[in-house]
Amino acid sequence: MTITLTNEEHTLLVSTLSSHVAELREEIHRTEDYTYKMNLKHQKHILNGLLTKLVEEDELVESTDAH
Repeated sequence: MTITLTNEEHTLLVSTLSSHVAELREEIHRTEDYTYKMNLKHQKHILNGLLTKLVEEDELVESTDAH
């Protein structure tokens, strides 16, 4: 799947995902239910992967634009 984002959309998406990951860390720490905690950890893992892809794509575009 390919999604084309404007710079503003990209920045907002990265910021929103980063904020949500931080909130998940707190919720994971607070929850006592093992199944729920594992689900939250899985969500955090997926969101971190998305953030990595978004940041890598941004760095690639910046590198290409510099030349």
